[in-house]
Amino acid sequence: MYPSQPIFSSSAGLVRAMNSVGCMYVRGIGVAVNPETASMWFTRSAEDSDPEGMYHLATLMDDRITKTKNRLLTHRSGRDETYRTSVVRTMREIERLLLDASNLGHAGAMNALGSLYEHADAVGTAGVTRDSTKALYWYQKS
Repeated sequence: MYPSQPIFSSSAGLVRAMNSVGCMYVRGIGVAVNPETASMWFTRSAEDSDPEGMYHLATLMDDRITKTKNRLLTHRSGRDETYRTSVVRTMREIERLLLDASNLGHAGAMNALGSLYEHADAVGTAGVTRDSTKALYWYQKS
């Protein structure tokens, strides 16, 4: 498939094509790597209730925030509350997207959700609290 085919299809509103175009921008297939454009296409797909789009948007958001989250957990100072609020909001959005995709039957999202609950910090500094019961539930369901 040539890059113009999924782009044309996605412009016509086909959610799987929207997700495919997002993947093309993440990986640089036929287009320049562009995480912002990928995010836009994944968001459109997710807004149309595509679990694949929800999953890819959540993983893209998680990839982009990992360094930020680690810095927050390492420095835990109160001097940058705006920064902390942004991380918490993003982590909660990632959790919501993964829950929505999981509830639509997306096995990859279920596994990612299990990992999110397993590896979260114990007190929820980054917006999601470690929960081994939830982690086990989603791992088993995946």
